[in-house]
Amino acid sequence: MFRTPLSRAAAAAATLLVASSIAQAQTGSAHAPPPTVTAADYARAEQLLPWNASRLTFGDEVAPQFFKDGNRFWYRNKTRTGADYVVINPTTNSRSLLFDNARLAAVMSLAADSTYDPDRLPFRAFRFGNLAGTIVSLGEFGLLFALPLFLQAVVGYNAFETGLIFLALAVGSFVAAPLSATLARRSGARRAVTLGMTLEAVGILFTTLLINPSTSGLLLAVPLFVYGVGVGLATAQLTSIVLSDIPPERSGLASGTNSTMRQVGSALGVAILGTVLFATLASQTKANLETALPTMAPSCQELIVTLVDESAGQILPVLRDPGAAGGQGGGFGGSLTPDQAACFADPAFIAALPSTVEPIEDAFTTATHAAGFTALGFVLLGVIFSLLLPDTRHRKEEIPPPDEPAPAATA
Repeated sequence: MFRTPLSRAAAAAATLLVASSIAQAQTGSAHAPPPTVTAADYARAEQLLPWNASRLTFGDEVAPQFFKDGNRFWYRNKTRTGADYVVINPTTNSRSLLFDNARLAAVMSLAADSTYDPDRLPFRAFRFGNLAGTIVSLGEFGLLFALPLFLQAVVGYNAFETGLIFLALAVGSFVAAPLSATLARRSGARRAVTLGMTLEAVGILFTTLLINPSTSGLLLAVPLFVYGVGVGLATAQLTSIVLSDIPPERSGLASGTNSTMRQVGSALGVAILGTVLFATLASQTKANLETALPTMAPSCQELIVTLVDESAGQILPVLRDPGAAGGQGGGFGGSLTPDQAACFADPAFIAALPSTVEPIEDAFTTATHAAGFTALGFVLLGVIFSLLLPDTRHRKEEIPPPDEPAPAATA
């Protein structure tokens, strides 16, 4: 295409005119005052935040749960008023409801003498929240049972010094508790719970790895602080999630159930981890004594194992002092067999008692490791259950009061 000199001149003039207009606009905007941002502007912007925008979208998530036949699956479908449960059959290319929400809610309301919303049936939060809380309690309180015994018997701390070490855990919980609400508002309560449980697992792992006869309280205080942060993040938000699907008139019963489940978890944790601790301690002590002191009479070795088992390892300070140990035998009276009672009358046995300390300390270390890793397994299982919790967010951004000027936007 060819252009005449006139057309080329007209094009050049038009280009200059457009460039001049753009330059004037830019010059004028540079001197224009910045726009004023009001509280209403903040309120409109708040509606675009992810946790608010998600309330405007429905049916956008599918997490398939396959039936045993491997073809059909069901999923929880988010609706405008709550959720329903849908079955998909790819073979027949059909979609149907898993059950009638209204009828199920009516039956549950009649059975529980309460009122259940058909769109907010208490399936996910209450069930998985209670499971997560119970399982985590198994690990939390079980470790708190085993670790003080180790610190006092093996490391040699008294009760006050042991309490100071565990103060790090309390400080971690105190620091994290107010942060959990902020994290829940920003990222959701489920993520706060999952993060908290993950930190608990990390704290338990490193606490367990650091356990040895020469460990120090300051060294253990670091992972215990991390563990406490995890407890602070998870505990309050987990309760909030558990009660999120419960009608207000049933919240007292649900809260009591949640508390009971945690108490049951803590009791079972002490029982299970205590069994792991003492069973490992007894068997490992016997094996270590047979290896370290093969010349000691079997009845005397069995006596030491009995003393360690019945005292939960707290006989160790006595065994370090043979003179005190000599008087310990009389305290067991008729619980000793004649062969075991004769051990305390043998000077060679009394002289060999300090040699039993190291094998018992090694056995106690192994037993505490076993209890710690068992606790870690329970907490990790709780982390998995926390991922099944509903991702609820309750957030309201702080908006500057109308009588306070909002910050001006930068140019």
